[in-house]
This record gives sequence, C-alpha cells and structure tokens, in this order.
Amino acid sequence: QKLFELTRRRRGSAETVIITEPELNAVLTRHLVEARGVQLGAPSARLLGGDRLEVMGSRPLGRFLEEMSLGSGRTLLPGRWTERPIWLRISAHIRVEERPPRHLRLDVDALVVGRQRVPALALRLLMDPGGVGLLRWTLPSHIESVTIEPGRAVIKTTS
Repeated sequence: QKLFELTRRRRGSAETVIITEPELNAVLTRHLVEARGVQLGAPSARLLGGDRLEVMGSRPLGRFLEEMSLGSGRTLLPGRWTERPIWLRISAHIRVEERPPRHLRLDVDALVVGRQRVPALALRLLMDPGGVGLLRWTLPSHIESVTIEPGRAVIKTTS
C-alpha cells in the first residue's frame, strides 16, 4: 500500500516513508516477481544498511539451462536433476541515477549460485530479461532519495 501511495502522490509536503524488511518481503512474494514474469522460488530480501541489500531465491536447474540457451542439455540430465532448486544470492548497492528520467538502480557486486561465488556479470546470463529488468526502476519525479538502513528502506519525497 505504501508503494502504491508513493506512485500516486502528487507534489505536496515533503514526507519520509519507511518500508520495513518484512513489508519488502511481502511485496516480493506476492506481487513483484510475478508482475515482471520472473520465476523465483522463495524470494526474500535483507536490508543490510549502507545502501546495501541482499536478495535470495531459488530456481530449478532446468530453467537456468533454458535461459542460458542450453535447453538441449536438459535432455541429457535425469528429470529429478532438472527440477532440483538452485539457490541464488545477489548482493547489491542501490543508487539513484540523477539524469532524467531518474531511476533507482541496483548495482550487483556479488553473486552466489548454490555455494559457489561467481562473477556478478554472470547474473545477466542466468536470468531472463524480465529478471534483469528488476535491477533498474523508474522513479516518480517527486521521490528525492532512497536509502537502505539496517532492516528498512527510507524513501524521501520532495515538496
């Protein structure tokens, strides 16, 4: 509800809106992932502070192979392997791009697939374009700043 109100709000008095970690996780599990067409099992986020966050979730191995254009390799593996969930952990720093149109951008600097740390650039190979699109959000013009503190996101609007 808070996010919806932020997008509908018109210029007025400056406000600060706090989104807690449980609220963010509720949005992830109920709306965000399915709205962008991303199939991510058990999505969750941790707001670490210092404008940093961590997002976790799982996907079946077969889905990764399809998105990496290795779908034919799926036929070589036993069915139970292709259905096995592979866990992802993405660590990112957020920033607001100031040039118009303004965007909230997640700069991924760490990626862990299963137990293996891999270069952050590999995320673009592992996710479909809808998933990669989750790394950049257009901001309404009345949002001045977005910061991450431990356990909460702070959104400030302009007057």
